Amino acid sequence: RMVTAFVMTVVLLAGGVIAQQKRPQDVELQAAIRTETVDGDLNGAIKQYGAIVSTYKADRGVSATALVHMAACYQKLGDTQAHKIYERLLSEFGDQKEAAAEARTRLAALQSLAAFQTKQAVRQIWTGEGVTSDAFSVAGTS
Repeated sequence: RMVTAFVMTVVLLAGGVIAQQKRPQDVELQAAIRTETVDGDLNGAIKQYGAIVSTYKADRGVSATALVHMAACYQKLGDTQAHKIYERLLSEFGDQKEAAAEARTRLAALQSLAAFQTKQAVRQIWTGEGVTSDAFSVAGTS
């Protein structure tokens, strides 16, 4: 009985130690987030997120989270890739509720901004003698 109890204790302790070790994809994701947020290296973080998505395709949760962060980096850089990545997230990872919700929210914001920018128009507000096509000057004055 003593030997069995000892063996069981060792097995349980070993199982606890193994459970506490982090998975490599989680470690890499945290490193990429650190590169993005602490180091401020958005391009470096984009590369790391891309590698995570490529390497850990089977881990849909990690891949979706990496894509959300990657798209956010592109968005901060003003790159249109953000829109494409959010759409990819919704089409390929719609089952990942948190990531999909984040993608929907950010995609809606991007689309709203694009709609606002395309609705802006140039109007002529002053006509008459002495007005030039230069919006900031009137003929005869400098």
